Amino acid sequence: MPAPKSRQGGPGSAGASLKHLNPTVADRKVKFEELPEKSLWVFRKENPVRRLCVSLMRNPWFDRVVMTLILLNCVFLAMDSREPGFEETTRGKAVDNSENIFLSLFCGEMVIKIVAMGFFVHPNSYLRDSWNRLDFTVVILGIIAAMNLGNFSAIRTVRVLRPLRTLQGFAGMRQLVVTLLNSLPLLGDVAVLMAFLFFLLGLMGVQLFSGALNRRCASLDNPNAGCHLCGYDVGYAGYNASQIASGCASDCALPAAPRWTVHEETTCGGPRVAKYPSKGEKPSGYSCPDGQWCIAYEAPNHDITSFDNILGAWLAIFQCISLEGWVDIMYWTQDAVSEWSSWYFVVMIIMGSFFAINLALAVLYVSFTTERKTDKEQHSDAIAAEKEANSKLLKSMESEGAYQAAQVADLQRRLSDASPGRKSAPPSPSVSPHESFVAATPPNGGGDKRLEDTIAEEVEMGTFEDADGAETPATVTTVTTTTNDAHGGDVAVRRPSVFDSAFRPEKFGSAMVTPLPMRTVDEDGDDDFADQPWLAEGFATPQEWVRHHGGEIEDVQIVDGVPVVVPPSLAQRFQRTCRVLAMSATVGKVTMFLIILNTVLMASEFHGMSKGQIDAYEGINYFVTAYFALEMVMKMIGLKWRAYIADRFNIFDGVVVIISIIELAVADGGGNLTVLRSFRLLRILKLARSWPQLRKIIATILDTIPSMSSLAGMLFLFIFIFDLLGLQLFGYEFVFCDSYGVDGAAPTCPPGVAETACPNRKDCYVACKASQVGTWIEYASGAAGYCAEYGGGETALARLGMSDQPRHHFDDFFWAFITIFQVLTGENWNEVLYDGMRTKGDAACLYFILLVVIGNYIVLNLFLAILLDNFADMDSSGETAAETAAREERKAADLQRKKELALERRKTAREEWMKLQAQASLLSSGQSKSLKAAATGGVVTLSVMDRARIQVKRLILHPKFDQFVILLILVSSVLLAVDSPNVDEDSKLKKALNITDVVFVCLFGLEAAMKIFALGVKKYFANGWNLMDFVIVFIGAIGAILELSGSATMQAARSMRSFRALRPMRMAARAEGMRIVIEALFQAVPPIMNVALVCILFYLIFGILGLNLFMGKMYRCVYDGTDDVINSPAMGIAARDVTKRWCASGTHLTGCVGGARVALYSSGANGWACTRVTSTVSELNVDLNRVETFSGSWTCAASADTLAVLTADPYDPTESFGTRATYVDGTIGAVGYNATVVREAVTTAQATGAFSSTCEPRFEAHEWKKPENYNFDNIGASMLVLFETATLEMWLEVMYHSVDAVAEGLQPRLNYNEGAALFYVVFIIIGAFFVMNLFVGVTIDKFNEMKETQEEEDEIEGRAKGASLFVTEEQRRWQLVERMMSKCKPTRVYEPPKHPARAKVFGVVTNPLFDVFIMMCIVANVVVMCLTYAGEPEQWTMDLFVANSFFTFVFLCEVIAKITALGVVNYFEDPWNRFDFTVVGFSLVGFIITMATDASAGFIAMLRVFRVARVLRLVRRARGLRTLLQTLLFSLPALLNVGSVLVLFFFIFAIMGMNLFGKVKKADHLTRHANFDYFPDSMLVLFRSSTGEMWNGIMHDCMVYRKCYEIQVGPYAGTYVDKGDPLLDGLRLGEDGYEDRCTPSYIGTIVYFVLFILICGFVMLNLVIAVILDNFQSYSGNVDLPVSEEDFTHFALEWGRIDRTGSYYIAVDKLPKLLKRLSAPLGVKNLPKGMIKRSLILTLFTCNVSVEEGKVHFSSVLKALAARLDGIEPPPEPPKRRRRRGSVGSTISEAEEEELFGPYGEDDKVKHIFAAIHVQSAWRRKEAMRRVQLAKIRARKHKGTAQGAAAHKAAEDAERRLAKSTSMTSDRSSASHASSA
Repeated sequence: MPAPKSRQGGPGSAGASLKHLNPTVADRKVKFEELPEKSLWVFRKENPVRRLCVSLMRNPWFDRVVMTLILLNCVFLAMDSREPGFEETTRGKAVDNSENIFLSLFCGEMVIKIVAMGFFVHPNSYLRDSWNRLDFTVVILGIIAAMNLGNFSAIRTVRVLRPLRTLQGFAGMRQLVVTLLNSLPLLGDVAVLMAFLFFLLGLMGVQLFSGALNRRCASLDNPNAGCHLCGYDVGYAGYNASQIASGCASDCALPAAPRWTVHEETTCGGPRVAKYPSKGEKPSGYSCPDGQWCIAYEAPNHDITSFDNILGAWLAIFQCISLEGWVDIMYWTQDAVSEWSSWYFVVMIIMGSFFAINLALAVLYVSFTTERKTDKEQHSDAIAAEKEANSKLLKSMESEGAYQAAQVADLQRRLSDASPGRKSAPPSPSVSPHESFVAATPPNGGGDKRLEDTIAEEVEMGTFEDADGAETPATVTTVTTTTNDAHGGDVAVRRPSVFDSAFRPEKFGSAMVTPLPMRTVDEDGDDDFADQPWLAEGFATPQEWVRHHGGEIEDVQIVDGVPVVVPPSLAQRFQRTCRVLAMSATVGKVTMFLIILNTVLMASEFHGMSKGQIDAYEGINYFVTAYFALEMVMKMIGLKWRAYIADRFNIFDGVVVIISIIELAVADGGGNLTVLRSFRLLRILKLARSWPQLRKIIATILDTIPSMSSLAGMLFLFIFIFDLLGLQLFGYEFVFCDSYGVDGAAPTCPPGVAETACPNRKDCYVACKASQVGTWIEYASGAAGYCAEYGGGETALARLGMSDQPRHHFDDFFWAFITIFQVLTGENWNEVLYDGMRTKGDAACLYFILLVVIGNYIVLNLFLAILLDNFADMDSSGETAAETAAREERKAADLQRKKELALERRKTAREEWMKLQAQASLLSSGQSKSLKAAATGGVVTLSVMDRARIQVKRLILHPKFDQFVILLILVSSVLLAVDSPNVDEDSKLKKALNITDVVFVCLFGLEAAMKIFALGVKKYFANGWNLMDFVIVFIGAIGAILELSGSATMQAARSMRSFRALRPMRMAARAEGMRIVIEALFQAVPPIMNVALVCILFYLIFGILGLNLFMGKMYRCVYDGTDDVINSPAMGIAARDVTKRWCASGTHLTGCVGGARVALYSSGANGWACTRVTSTVSELNVDLNRVETFSGSWTCAASADTLAVLTADPYDPTESFGTRATYVDGTIGAVGYNATVVREAVTTAQATGAFSSTCEPRFEAHEWKKPENYNFDNIGASMLVLFETATLEMWLEVMYHSVDAVAEGLQPRLNYNEGAALFYVVFIIIGAFFVMNLFVGVTIDKFNEMKETQEEEDEIEGRAKGASLFVTEEQRRWQLVERMMSKCKPTRVYEPPKHPARAKVFGVVTNPLFDVFIMMCIVANVVVMCLTYAGEPEQWTMDLFVANSFFTFVFLCEVIAKITALGVVNYFEDPWNRFDFTVVGFSLVGFIITMATDASAGFIAMLRVFRVARVLRLVRRARGLRTLLQTLLFSLPALLNVGSVLVLFFFIFAIMGMNLFGKVKKADHLTRHANFDYFPDSMLVLFRSSTGEMWNGIMHDCMVYRKCYEIQVGPYAGTYVDKGDPLLDGLRLGEDGYEDRCTPSYIGTIVYFVLFILICGFVMLNLVIAVILDNFQSYSGNVDLPVSEEDFTHFALEWGRIDRTGSYYIAVDKLPKLLKRLSAPLGVKNLPKGMIKRSLILTLFTCNVSVEEGKVHFSSVLKALAARLDGIEPPPEPPKRRRRRGSVGSTISEAEEEELFGPYGEDDKVKHIFAAIHVQSAWRRKEAMRRVQLAKIRARKHKGTAQGAAAHKAAEDAERRLAKSTSMTSDRSSASHASSA
């Protein structure tokens, strides 16, 4: 039974609203009748139990209670922990008990729903709903886990899915889920494409790198006697050949149990240890240093990262495509295999990251915009009404003039309402009668709506003068209309005019407003001034009257229809004064000035400010805060509360002021909330009021917030679920002991020590011997531990120290949240993956892969899709519905006008073109001069200079000239790449490069001079490309002069050489594709700059916030000369005791007392004198094959200086050195542990200066310094850190340091301020996910705008639409043709061979089952290829070889069968067949080499990988995958153009980087792999930087300015010192002295890298996204075909019958045959018989198709026939002219070009050929008729004779042949004529 209409409701009904918010509630109310009659086969609908359950389920509070329970359950789930002993804590018990309660409640909910709805059978039963199935699964598994039947901890993890039910209660989040679900099919196609890439790249990786990463360089610690120099080359440490030979005998061998010191940081290619003692040949990969060997070792990252098998390869590829850690894998493969391995990874990144991943963004963008478009259409009216209301309200508050105008309009309305019978007015005494104004009022008492509209227009258009007296022109004109009076007569109603004296603007109150005429005329026509008291009192206007009474318009009250002025009270006057001030432009300017001043002052703070500066800043802070508070109060009083809160900026100001006041109050009370003052900076956003571009961007941001809030909720829900799952899987699991390098070390709680005494993350212990108890053991890795007995002496363990605790972990909810957020940002997510796999096995990778795929590639891409969609509406942001409609109307009218003009222009151009063609023969026959002379009226005389200029102009316009210049640019660019600063200055190569550089400078200078001479200075410099050329040539000339003169310094020479890198930019002016992209980039510069300013604004806000939070707190104590933080427990001091004073004291002595570490102050390296008392013992641990050193004791005595400090007064502030004697005990719980002994020993040492140590004492020097790469000590450093954080690179180090920061002067402590992490989370969400993506949004929006403009031009010019933006005209035509061809292709038809055997084979290979069989073989072959792995048994290798050989034989049989069936020619015409033949050929070569020789055929085996490319045949059957590949195909021209510009920028930056940083000192990130030493290295470094991979680490290494002068000779060779160091005395700069390896410019380095990241990392790569989005949208939509698809299909079919080989070409003489077979409108087949001949002739005469070697192309004919239906085509420009004009820019006009070269005609067309055929046929017919007539004459002349009879017979034969012949309609005739033509 259908529900009533009232229940269903319309769009605005309550039912619809309820369904929109929560469809399940609405469905329960309206579909109760559809519930099953019986539930559980027991409960009928009438059953009271079921009725109760149904009523409960349908009650809206039921869902609310369930949602509340779910949220509470989420809270308790977040409280859970895997902390040891957590179950015994109060929180643990509460969580455990709550689980049973929630389980019971959810069970009750499930039972109620099952009883009410039924269980499964009925369509509307419980389990038929997906959410209910999820609930059922979670509840049942919870019940199973609660039964305690075994270990069901894994089952309990399903609880984490329970928060998914919250999606039901939020419409926005539910809509996003629907969007994702709708995009799943296309995302599935993307996944298929990614799977193909993974198979291809994975198989290649296994073939290339299998087993290669399992080798490391290692030093042999125990060589046999006489073998200690094995592995060293002659010259090492001064050894000669004989010494090396004596230290490495030929019979040397490895010891039985070799001990290796492995260098795990790098892989190697040799020398292989298998060839010991010989080093063998130089390996292709990295060769280990002298004395080291390449040994087998586990793969990197704990044996996880490798290409040993297909699964490991896929994991490595996935990591690389995520752009995190991929360079490490690339460098490992380079070291292990070859430097050429980098190409494998570059291709992987381009195909996987830049293309395939962006396809996912395109899919989500298209899906979201489709859903959003539907939603906008449904809610457009409500949104428009809301905008309209807000707009009117805000406009009335813009100024005092606008406010007064609004009051005038309100008074007019009140007067009209109060005087319903007043219709007209007599003239005022101040004006003439005919100028009077009549305020007509309708009979119903309403005011004149038109008059109100006029006044409203004045308000909106600013016709009133504002408070400062600035007049704006009025726009209201006099309009006379009529209205009916009470007696039915017409009364003239005259609208106000600015020329009426009664309406002249007058000063009124605080503003100039237009006076109101309020005179009326009674119905009987008599004057009545009772309701116009100003006339009675002698005032000409009511404004004067109101002002005389001390009031304003708003004080006028209507009492019994009579206006009365009520004088304002003192409070009202004060309120109005506040209003005037609040709306005053002057006050606004003062406020803006103070905002900017406040921002500048806060940004100018820095660490180390003097007290005077701080006090001055505080004073200004108080003043500014007081002013803003006063402004807020003034606005609230003046505007009143309602008007104040109507403006969102006022609310924002109020919140900021309140926060500022709270901050000052708390700070005065001793609090530390000065960070809150940073919120005042947000006021700078008020600049948007006077900055239109910023206003649009901010409006777009605000419009994005609703969608973003839903996405943020969805993102938080996603993180929450993975957070809970991570807590269950990895809580307290990330605890390791790897850093100590001791085998057997593990996190342990020793026996006999209570769990509560051990830390949650247990310390690292290693087993030791009973003989070592009570001693410190030192291991080969440098780690040391005190051996003690535990558990009553049963176990001896040595404590090494605290365990390795990764900062990323899942131990609690907060840090699990931060860790998941880290994974979503992609920064070091692979390290979290490795730790998860180490602890939980390989299956743990699924958790992180899902996290990355769903979170990063889907949710965050949806974030970007929302932003892009909102930017598409940026032009309409803030507009009302009327404004938007008016703009669209103007746009449509302008487009229509342009189309009409273009049509006329095309018609005129066609006529002029035809005239030009008629004159072409005259102009080309030498008559051009006479024609020009005749046109000018005389003889033209040219001077010698003019003739020379013409000749030079001819030269520079010649195509060969441009080709020569391009050749010079290319050769010059190649030489620039070769000219590295590391090339020897005295080498012949360097001298040749210098000479050629000068030659090129001269040649380019000559080119510029020629162009200036030929074109003139003004015309030359009018073109931007010419100006760029000149600047580049000029800079090159200056650099060459400086270098030749030798006057340039080292830094200046490096800078000038770097500017030569701009020379390749000149290619952009000559390559059309590059020029188009760069011109588009220049058009996008203004919006990009606006976004850059917005970014700077946000960075400034967060930068100042960073100053307030972390300024001066980033300093820490580090080991002297390094940037490594001291390990304070290992030094004997707790982290809380390390202070600036302690660290700055210089040096401390560290020793041991028992198991405790002790730190004692030392006045220097000689502050203590230590003596060994007992010797140490070294033993070989046979079981673990390692040497352990232990025992020994030392005594130390302090020097006088040290003792004086130790015994000094600790409270003397002038002599404080921090805590001078400290200890850290690490043997708690050991047998015999006595803390008192340790404390007394330390006290004695401090008092007496005598100290006994049980470990070797060491002097530790340290210093107090800030990090080299980041700090918040000034706004510049702060904003640089934030920019690096926004690029999501290396931000974790900064965040963790901020979390540890305590206060200024104190050592950071682990997780001291965990809340500081939220600063970076919030900044990344705003600054990276949002603000930096504004670059993507505004760039793509600008290009979409340019695309729309291009499409409008296409529509105006009558061209087909759909081509990409960044393509040339030729590429554009190619794209359009390809799009058409994708919808319509000719069918290839193979003729069966006549030979019976071949015919049988033909039947087999053309059978669809044959293709299915080959597809199955391809898949099986790929599976077999995936089964290989490193270290496989020989039998397995042989089995795989046999299987591969079988498949090779199968594919060979396929090739032979197809060649036999189709023939050689037909077979090789198919590209797929050629590809198959190539792959089979290489496979056979590999098979033959493998079988015939013992040589490795790895490079041939790698070619078998390409068989997987045959999977592309599936594209024909997979429509979605075909769409993606077509997107790639259509994107190729634009991608090539964008890629060429990107390569150009890379080349320029690489040359600049090579010249600037080619000699900079190597460091942590600037290594032998990543450097600017040579051009290939520079390109690779820039490529990795463009992917964001540690680009800022390279930047900071290039900014080195300390200890960067390298000594080249002498005993200190290789030492780095500072400039001015005494070691440099006597040395000169150069290879025989010292090298300057400092940065050329500290600031310049920052500018270089930031510019590169912005240009190449954001803008250029965003172009790639724009191209993919554009083409994906274009191809996803329908192609605009001028005729139906049936006609195109018929065309393709008929074409295929003529072109049976599918070559896309047919002979031109076959065209009439084709047209006869085609139906109208493309052909003439179905036309009336009498029209066929005429239509055929007309079609051929208008067929504008090029003929190439007597043939026409499929697409050209199809396009021409379809275009005939669209109207007139524009006359094509001759190709030669286009090329010439394009080569010089826009400096040559068409007239000048014709004058120099003459006009050019068109190429041969079909219409020309058939026109010629028609003329020839007509002439031949005429000649035939003439011959017939002559034969008849001869027959009559010789009538009656034999000669006459013969002549008569000849005449009849000729006439018969003439009748049979045809001129055009015969195919044979046209064929013969076409061939002759």
